[in-house]
Amino acid sequence: MIELRRYLGLAILGALLGCAGNDGDRDPKMWPDRFGAAANEAQAQCPADTPDFRAGLEAVGVKQLAKARVIRANPPTPEIFYNDWTVAFLDAQGSPLADVQVASACVVMPVHSHSTRARAITPLMDPGTFQLEGLDLSMLGPWEVRLAINSPTVGGVADQFTKCDPDAFAAELIVLKTCIEEED
Repeated sequence: MIELRRYLGLAILGALLGCAGNDGDRDPKMWPDRFGAAANEAQAQCPADTPDFRAGLEAVGVKQLAKARVIRANPPTPEIFYNDWTVAFLDAQGSPLADVQVASACVVMPVHSHSTRARAITPLMDPGTFQLEGLDLSMLGPWEVRLAINSPTVGGVADQFTKCDPDAFAAELIVLKTCIEEED
């Protein structure tokens, strides 16, 4: 009898742990009561000056040493939860920064102080181009993807730009803005 209880206990624990890593539990379409009304009530309004998100969207760094351009996005228009973006880094004149290093990619919702790091930052074959994976835009409202970069080509003094990654020092900070609005 003791062995049967032990076996059943382990089976229940295994079933519970098996569900823990499922990203489906973060899909607002699957849990309207959990993410629908509550998330919508807490959403921040999208500022009028937020640019329309599209391939080709660019942002210039705060020191104007470099800029970033969105090449591709999956999904094509940002959605709640995980997004992957392909981003190219360019110098001020628009030439690719072949020697760029991404010190940090942080996703920030300034109005609520939410911030997380990208799951992965992967250099691609095209010079100065990176895949940013797992950009977690966890709710409706305005978001910033803050890219802290270094490049010997553009120089600059490394500063601490990111709160979500306090060990990241970079010569330039580029902020790509987007906003997730409720679908009609």
